[in-house]
This record gives sequence, C-alpha cells and structure tokens, in this order.
Amino acid sequence: MKLSLIVAYRKRPQHLAVTLTWFKKTVELNHQIELILVESDENPEIDPLILKHPSIKYHFEKSEDVFNKSKLLNIGLKMSEGEFVIPYDIDNVPCDISFSTYFKLMNYNESFLFGGYRIMSKKRFVEYTEVNNEIPLCELSPEDSAEKFLKLQLTSNERFGIHPLFSKKIINEINGWDEKYEGWGAEDNDIIYRYLEHSGTLFMKSQDLIFLHQYHDKTPGWNEIFYTQNNLKYYYSKKGIELDC
Repeated sequence: MKLSLIVAYRKRPQHLAVTLTWFKKTVELNHQIELILVESDENPEIDPLILKHPSIKYHFEKSEDVFNKSKLLNIGLKMSEGEFVIPYDIDNVPCDISFSTYFKLMNYNESFLFGGYRIMSKKRFVEYTEVNNEIPLCELSPEDSAEKFLKLQLTSNERFGIHPLFSKKIINEINGWDEKYEGWGAEDNDIIYRYLEHSGTLFMKSQDLIFLHQYHDKTPGWNEIFYTQNNLKYYYSKKGIELDC
C-alpha cells in the first residue's frame, strides 16, 4: 500500500523548509510515502530545485483569487499514486515521522476512518528532532479543548480529526473536495461528513496520531472571519441546518 500526503500551499516558506526536512527522513524509513505540493498564488514562490526528490511532486496553479484549499487538494488527488491519501497541513509536524501507525490502520479502512490530534506549540518553527522536548510545553487544540465544539462532536454528529486517512477510491466516489469553500474552514468537516455518509464507516480519533502545530499569524485572503462564516453557513446548509453566524 502507498500513502500520498497532499499539501495545499501558499506563502509558508519556513514551514515548507521544516516539512522537507522531516519528509526526507520519513522516506528513508518508509519508501511507500509520497509528498504532493500544490501551490497557488499570482507567482510561484517555491523553487522547484529544492523539491528534486523521487518521492516529491509539485504543481503550481496560478491564481489571483482567494485561497481555495479544496481546489488544490483535488489537483493533488489526481497527481497521487497512493491507495490512501491524507490532506496534510504544512504547519504541522508529525510526532511519528515514520507514519507506521497509518499503515497499520489501513487494514481497518473498510470499517473506520481514522483521524488524529494536534497539539499547539507557541513556537513558529519546530524541527522534527525537537518535537519530543516541545510536546510537554504545548496546549490542546481548540477542537479538543473548546467546550462548544466538543459538544457538537458528541451530540450533533460532528466528526473532526487532524489528517484523516482517506481511501482514495472512496474520495473519488464522492467527487473529492467541494470547491465552493473559499478561504479557511469547513472544507475538512465537509469531506469527513460526506465520506462517512457514503462509505458507512465509523469515525475514530487515534491517540497514536499526534501532530505538533507550529504557531503562525493569520494569513490575509484566507483567515478573515468573512470567509469562515460563509463556509460554515454553506456547510450547515448542505446538512439542512440554517446557521446564524
């Protein structure tokens, strides 16, 4: 089995450097992983020379519009060779760079969709060699510590976990990510919800899938509240719920 990590990218050069460092070590430990970087901007920021590696693919999608993560993930999906895909956020560092747990969990994909947890570092950049020392200093993520969001997961059939292990076959059956989401938020909830509805699998978060989130400022043209609210309204409207943001 092969695993494809798909990254939708814009203007995170230092996080990219951290990612390339741990990923090249990952491939030494496990040859069945590939990294797909899909960049979107007015002009490319990434120098293709730094990506010269047999397990790394790169595509630039010219755009002057608001960041559309779903569109880039769909492009990466078409480029992927893995039977399984993970939409990967470039600001996260895996606590286990071998991804061995993911490969064990592939055997249960017909019954479960597995997702992970993230813990929040106050540092802007954390190399994979520093993760074990940084973990005790981190805080819980908002989705696991905010009472309102946790209650939604427990009482309203909301399912969310970082870097879920998707079957590429099922993702293609539901036509990938919904590209009507623009900017930040809700496209990840949407894909999990549609995947579970279509496949009939159960969702489970594993404490063996932990990722350290590196601190960063909000990104203009992506994190504004306008986009977040519109995305949430659209997501809940698809579920037949009118949301008053």
